[in-house]
Amino acid sequence: MKARIPRLTTLYAALIPLVVLPSPVGKIGAVDLILPFALFGLIAYRERKLTVPELFLSTLGILAFLSTFFNIARGIAPPEAILLVRVFAIFLPFIIVMSKRNFGDDDLWVLTKVFLTSGGVAILLGIAMHHLGIQVRDDQQRNWYGNGLGSSIRAGGLLGNTGGFGHISSLWGIVCAGILLLKGMRYWAVLVIFISLYATYISTSRAAFIHIAVSLIFLIPIFFGGRRIISALVATPVVFIGFIYWAVGSDVSPETLFALRRLDILNLTGESLFFKTVRFNNWSIYLDYVLNYPAWGIGFKNTDHMIGTPGDNSFLTITLELGVLCGVLYAAFWIWLICRFLFAKGARRLVGLSIVSGEIVHALTLDTHTLWISTPAALLFIAALVRTTPRHTNVKIGDYALSKTAPNIGLHENVAH
Repeated sequence: MKARIPRLTTLYAALIPLVVLPSPVGKIGAVDLILPFALFGLIAYRERKLTVPELFLSTLGILAFLSTFFNIARGIAPPEAILLVRVFAIFLPFIIVMSKRNFGDDDLWVLTKVFLTSGGVAILLGIAMHHLGIQVRDDQQRNWYGNGLGSSIRAGGLLGNTGGFGHISSLWGIVCAGILLLKGMRYWAVLVIFISLYATYISTSRAAFIHIAVSLIFLIPIFFGGRRIISALVATPVVFIGFIYWAVGSDVSPETLFALRRLDILNLTGESLFFKTVRFNNWSIYLDYVLNYPAWGIGFKNTDHMIGTPGDNSFLTITLELGVLCGVLYAAFWIWLICRFLFAKGARRLVGLSIVSGEIVHALTLDTHTLWISTPAALLFIAALVRTTPRHTNVKIGDYALSKTAPNIGLHENVAH
């Protein structure tokens, strides 16, 4: 059954950023629509043994459903907690890719071209909607400037959610730029990063800004290479700092200055809003609940109902809502991915670390495990890179590119164990 899974992964890459449909239970996306077909394909045509990261996710899924049913039965969680099934749908693209016996460079490049197009269209539409003042939701987030200067809508993309738009923008930029660099297409990679940064800027998402900043640490060596990397690592923050000081000293609009203050992690403006968030105070409250409900948690999506605030930290939220063991398994999944790329070699190692580290830092300040318009795409490409990145090979940074002249690194069964 060679054709079904590649077509399924291509469908994921094409539809995840673009499909936002109304339903009686709220908005639904591509992962919801594809779920029954993906389950059938996975059950009927799985071609490989279960791998370690899949074991983490499978065990997490079983415990999460047990926790959910238990909390519903006890009356702690509402019946709507059964929507936990959507989280399973979000992580299914990772399992789909890992289940395929043969997955190589051609498959990775096809997925990249499709996602480059679909994600690019979604982001450009989000940028256009923002500048045209099109508001998807009545309660779409706004930036309030204070001092009688008014407010402005934050870019929310097709979903009207700034967190989701920031995540898809940062993810799209890092994934596509990283793989374009492997193809030797440097200037296209720069264009993609520029679009991604601008979309992040108009969303004023601090989590997305940190996502891009951390991920670029791993991509810059691929772009420059050799001794030029030292100059690049010095020049990049200098240019950023110079831009901040220029903006502060210039007569920029309140909207621009406020966005820069939200993204100003170094307090260069002297009035940084980067760390002015209720998240940190809320997290200490959540830890008290974790101690009171360590085994089964308080129930999926019950943080807002029970405590009054969203989790805004996937690792903490999963631990709080589904129990400590689920939180440990979720952390173990991401630690395994970091180790998988740390023990690889070549440029693909850096691209893998770029994507995984970006997702981890984003998940520390946002519940990315519930973002159905972006996270499935991240997991799709992480799995694709796991399948196509060789281990322990003595190669240089520039090796294992995706160009026609690069060595053949078609995946073999023992690569992703």
